[in-house]
Amino acid sequence: MSAHVEHDVKNQAEEILRQIGVPVSVLINSLYRQIIFQRGVPLQLTLPRGRGLGTLATMPRRVRPVNREPWCSRGVRRLLDN
Repeated sequence: MSAHVEHDVKNQAEEILRQIGVPVSVLINSLYRQIIFQRGVPLQLTLPRGRGLGTLATMPRRVRPVNREPWCSRGVRRLLDN
């Protein structure tokens, strides 16, 4: 599989995944499994209330802390289910 991702976005996301101990391939595989399970995209794609259209660069970054536990498919599934 190949996908075009902005260089800065890729680097920032991979650094966060590295810090929490999740390989990119595990996250992508889990996302695809959730798409199959939910028969749709498991993310809410909405605009922030009271704001005009912006870019990802203008939206606040919210990264929820994750317990540092060894990753397994159950751990990733819990992360994506929440």
